[in-house]
Parts: sequence; structure tokens; C-alpha cells
Amino acid sequence: MTLDAVRPYTDELLTSALVRVCRHYLLSMDTLGRHFLGRPKWHPRFIGIPAIAPMAEILGVSASELLWKHTVFPYATAYVDEATYGRAIKSALSDVEPASNGTLAQNAILSIEYWRFCHRCVTEDMARHGESYWRRSHNLPGVWVCSTHHVYLNTTDLSVALASRAPLTLPHEADGKPIRVRRPLPVLTQISQRSALLINRTQGAPPRWSADLYRTIAQESGWLAADAELNAEALSKLISMKCGRAYISNLGLAERVSSHGGWSALMMRPGTKVPFVPLKHVVLTSVLRTPKTDREPGLVHRSKGPSGSDVRQLDRFYGSQAERLLRRVLANGETGLTTDGFLRRIGCAGAYHHRGEALPLLRQVVLRFRASPASVRPLAPGAKLFRNECWPKG
Repeated sequence: MTLDAVRPYTDELLTSALVRVCRHYLLSMDTLGRHFLGRPKWHPRFIGIPAIAPMAEILGVSASELLWKHTVFPYATAYVDEATYGRAIKSALSDVEPASNGTLAQNAILSIEYWRFCHRCVTEDMARHGESYWRRSHNLPGVWVCSTHHVYLNTTDLSVALASRAPLTLPHEADGKPIRVRRPLPVLTQISQRSALLINRTQGAPPRWSADLYRTIAQESGWLAADAELNAEALSKLISMKCGRAYISNLGLAERVSSHGGWSALMMRPGTKVPFVPLKHVVLTSVLRTPKTDREPGLVHRSKGPSGSDVRQLDRFYGSQAERLLRRVLANGETGLTTDGFLRRIGCAGAYHHRGEALPLLRQVVLRFRASPASVRPLAPGAKLFRNECWPKG
């Protein structure tokens, strides 16, 4: 017995399409797997990256189209390196159930416990198709809002972890309650829209990201000045304020508020090579893309400095601050910094230019900075220009 193709709808999850196949032919998932996919012990996951080839023929699409338009593969691989992407796509397009992609799929199921749908999408689907279906864009990490209708999604009692044991249910038959009843915060709508862009991204290896990208976004939106040091504590508070504490807590993104910061500050630290899940990229981008208003404090770190005006105390304080900053800049491999930009990060550019003669400890650090590869124009320690700039005449 063969099955005529039941083609998936736009943005339909692979599992949802298979549910409709079973309903159309009065099959159980177990029967579908055992007799038509050659998998007697098959247990489908609601959200996952399975071996695509055996399912493509049943659904009447190519393996590549099924992978890119009906699984979470584009989202899960949106920020991986080229080598990881190469292994993942080779594994997904094979005839063998991939073992390695289970870990990668965790990028796309973070904090998702139950199936979700948009009641307005369901109404439109019923009018257009006579049935509804489960969408990829509704079941991504951190997506609480429909990117099309800008309303809160409904969450069901159907567990994502038990997809193979769940009934062959479609959204119009599921009991669901809105995640929230108020109007969604603007940033949550932006998170949904950016997540939808990732799940529908162009086929191929993802572009590389860097901390410089997020610093540029923050500067364009007015949150951060060029060459300024980031206020990690302010960034954590900004994310919590824009997204709402309940949202941040529910997704496990809460940070311990401190001057050292957490994952958000690390993502904006030059030279960072730590991999982050797509959700954190989406949240940080959405928050930083929000234009700063005049009433909001911004993200520039401003050193309070020591109390009083004792020059020796100022010199000890800013000298030690500059020493730590220089070590961090060199460790991160930063380049192209001006002396003024370097000193602004610790809030003493003005003090250095106006009282530099009385700050010998700070001048020593500036001397080493100008001789380092971090300087925009590294000069030899004996150069006349270097001596004149870093060692003002007394």
C-alpha cells in the first residue's frame, strides 16, 4: 500500500503534517512509522530535526524543502559555526536517524513545554483549508506572541515531550488558554518577528556574529556611545524592563544584577567566542533595537571615581582602573582604540587631559597602551610624538 502525498501547509511543522497524514488515512503514528517509514520503533518528537529523506516522499516535497520549510533546522543552526552547520545538514538529509542533531535541536526547544497556537490563525485556517495545523513560528523559544496578528498565543495541555503518545490533535480541537490577557509588550512582538525571520532564513550556512555587531546596534539606537565602556548592570535591568520580569524568569534568562553582568554583557564583550542559543541573540537584538528615549539612562558605564579632589587618590584610583582595562583590552584582542576612547571607558578622559601632569600612575598606563597593538596608531616608546602626548612637560 502506498499513500498519496498530503502536502504540508506554509510554515507547518513536520509533525503536524504527519498528524494530518494519519488522520487522512486513519493510521496511528506507530503504524505510519512501522509500515510506511520503515521504523518499527519510531517515536516522533513534536519539535525536532529527524532524518528527512524517508518522510519527503510521503509529503510530496523534496528533502531539502522539508528540512528548511517544515522543521526548526533553520532556527537551530542560525548562530552555529560553519563546521557544526556542515555536520548538521549532512546528518539531517541522510536516511539514518541523526544522533548528533538531538543536541542541536535543544536550541529550538528551550523552555517550550506545551504546544502553542494562535486563535486568529486557526480561524483563518479553518476558513481557507477546513482544518488547522501547528506552525513552526508559534512553537519557538521565547515566542509568546503571533508574529502575524500580534496577539498572545494560546498554550495547550499537550506536552511537547510526549508527542508520540499525544492524540492526533490539531489546534482547532485543542483546549488552549492565552499566555497573557493584556496587550503584548512591543519587545515581545519584535522577538516573535525576529524569530520568524530566523526560521525562514535563506538556506545555507549562517553569517558569523560578533560582539561588535551588538555594540553597533546599541550605538545606532542611542544606548551606547562609541568607545564607551558597557554598564553591564544597566543592560541586565534594561532587558528585564523591556521584556518583563515574568518573561525573563519563565525562560531562564534572569541574570544576577552586578557590575560584572551575565550572558548579555558577555555577548557584547569584544573578543567573545562563547556560543549562545538563538533565543539570547533574538532577545538582545530586540531590546537593543528599541530606540532610547531621553528619560532612559542608557548603557554607558560612568565611573564614580574616588570622593574628594586629592590628586594622589585620583591617580591611584584611575591608574588601577586603567591597568585593569588595558589587560582586558589586550586579552580580548581589541584594536583601533584611540587614547581618548580608551580613557572614556573608565571615565577619566577629562581628568587626564586637564590634570595629566599630576597623574603619573595613569600616564604610565597610557604609555603602555599607546605602545600596544590595541592603539589605533601604535608608536614606539621612544618616539617624539609619543613622548609629547603621553608625558606632558612639567
